[in-house]
Amino acid sequence: MTTAIGPSSNRLLAQLLRAIGVATLAPQLTKVKLKAGQVLHEAGVTISYVYFPVDALVSLLQVMANGAATEMAIVGCDGMIGSELMLGVDRTTSRAVVHCEGHAYRLSIEVFMQALQRSPTAQRMVLASARALMVQTAQTVACNRHHSLNQQLCRWLLLGVDRMPGNELRVTHENLGHALGVRRESVTLAASKLREAGAIQYSRGLVRILDRRALENEACECYRIVTSECERLRSAAENSDALPSVLQRTDGASALPDIAAHRSEPTHDAPRSTNDRRRGDRRSPTDRRVRQVAVAFADRRVSGERRGGAASERTGSAEKPPARGLAG
Repeated sequence: MTTAIGPSSNRLLAQLLRAIGVATLAPQLTKVKLKAGQVLHEAGVTISYVYFPVDALVSLLQVMANGAATEMAIVGCDGMIGSELMLGVDRTTSRAVVHCEGHAYRLSIEVFMQALQRSPTAQRMVLASARALMVQTAQTVACNRHHSLNQQLCRWLLLGVDRMPGNELRVTHENLGHALGVRRESVTLAASKLREAGAIQYSRGLVRILDRRALENEACECYRIVTSECERLRSAAENSDALPSVLQRTDGASALPDIAAHRSEPTHDAPRSTNDRRRGDRRSPTDRRVRQVAVAFADRRVSGERRGGAASERTGSAEKPPARGLAG
């Protein structure tokens, strides 16, 4: 079934178009075809474009020194490739590879950053997308460590289909094996159980979701954690127009009054000890405790030295032989 593909097919891009303005951002977008296996960027490089997938699925891989790679997260019509730029980095930390072929809208970094500078709302939306990606990455690590292959497969299929416009995923068992870090035969065995249960239907290179509820019941809690947290972050970004932007500069002291205004000051002074009332004593309670401990140890050391000296004198006087008179 052919689906109309437009910029608004990507949820994040649709929000950015509303925040920045369609007339400003839309003419700068370029629709590109993404092929399965295509590398959008390598790890440790400065990227030139950001991508907004609409009916494609992109894997973010962590690459080892020996060339081995592990999938950490997947991005589809929910987000973008390059959102880590909002975290203040200028180089990527992962390899972006197209997992399921499709289309995406591409935008140059220069145009993208200039557009964000004009819209604090858009900045918050991209930052929320970056944080959601971090949540997915952390949960994927935990899932791969603690849950069974059947649970991991259900989690991956649900996250994947949520990031695609339909209920189909163009992915092979071999690619799923690479994504989950297991052999293709193991994926085939787990997928066969899901097919027998009526949850999915698959042929060569195509997986169709038939019963989402069955997949959700079989999946671990990782799918629900990632989904709920991503929705929470997206909703918070849309409803936080009064908050300062992460890209607003704080030259001088312009932002300090706003920050201080949100601090809650105590209404009454806490009771102070006698030592606290001395003029110029502005030590915190922790500093005073540390100082008192140090003084206590110093006093103990001095008193110990005094006792040791007194004991030595007594020992010396006891061991000193009594003076004998000279024979006449």
